[in-house]
Amino acid sequence: MKKVFICLCLTVISLAGLTCLAAEKASPTASQVLVDGKIIPFDAYNIKDNNYFKLRDIAYALRGTPTQFAVEWDAAKNSINLVSGKAYATAGGEMTQSGEGIRTAEPTTSSVYKDGNLLAMTAYNIGGNNYFKLRDIGSAFGFAVDWDAGKNTVIIDTGKRHNGANLAASMRSAEKDALILFLMNFSELGNFDYFDAADYDEKLLISYAIQHNHINSTQAVAYDSQEKALNVDGRSFAGRIPSSSVDNTILRYFGITGVKHETILTADHQRIVYHYENGTYYFEPADGYVSPLLVLDGYFDNGDGTFDAEVSLKWEYDGAPGGGISAKVAKHTYNGTETYKLLYYTEVSVF
Repeated sequence: MKKVFICLCLTVISLAGLTCLAAEKASPTASQVLVDGKIIPFDAYNIKDNNYFKLRDIAYALRGTPTQFAVEWDAAKNSINLVSGKAYATAGGEMTQSGEGIRTAEPTTSSVYKDGNLLAMTAYNIGGNNYFKLRDIGSAFGFAVDWDAGKNTVIIDTGKRHNGANLAASMRSAEKDALILFLMNFSELGNFDYFDAADYDEKLLISYAIQHNHINSTQAVAYDSQEKALNVDGRSFAGRIPSSSVDNTILRYFGITGVKHETILTADHQRIVYHYENGTYYFEPADGYVSPLLVLDGYFDNGDGTFDAEVSLKWEYDGAPGGGISAKVAKHTYNGTETYKLLYYTEVSVF
């Protein structure tokens, strides 16, 4: 249904929680953005000398920080609900670039709420996405926004700081390589970008284990010809892996046991992703994902047996910044070998 934005009177404006605006021209922002010292290339626009950022990109980039928030859409009320302290769930399309050139920014007609309270914010819709002033979101959720004119850089400080020494520079090469290699096991999967051992879905672990073994062509995976492949709903599931191998992979990388094995469906429950039958998972082989290079920027001892790792991502083909990883790990012994297990992981990848 086509939405029409009409400024009727101050009463209507107050009820909507938005400033009454006209359509404006939006120019792509050329400024660099640092989030807690890490370069994150946002899709942003300058409108009337103010920088506007895609709301879902901000929420995506702040996952795992003290100022994280979730974005929820209420179609019935035409409202955007922001939930403080809750990790953002990806919806698809985050951190993608809209392209170059001047765009038309239409006033956003949706009401915006934070934790149930109506917010008064200036917002625009560009290409179907809502863009907000970064300082307005910062004020609502408590992160600082600063501007370095000399470096043409927007600085976001979420308050996420480590008081201890950064151990990255003093780590032995072999130790640093082992940590980077461990984290590459997650960055190599294009759709694994968030995990919290304190609150997770077992289906995520199962999906990770299957993809990891498939991408790395481990001996746990077998592939049937099209003639012998399992046919489910008219689709050929030529790849297969025993559930025991899935269990071993989950134990190795997460230190978790006892997951419930079942067929994995898409979020809308309309399509099978991994079919489970008689102790075996069946899947459709797919092309791999090109993983970026990982550069360890920080490694901090939390004093409780866990360590925080801060990693920058760079694309090998041009060395461009590709986002970053924040992870929490603990030492872990698997099959008699000391390695790591993942406790927390958030990744912002920019293409």
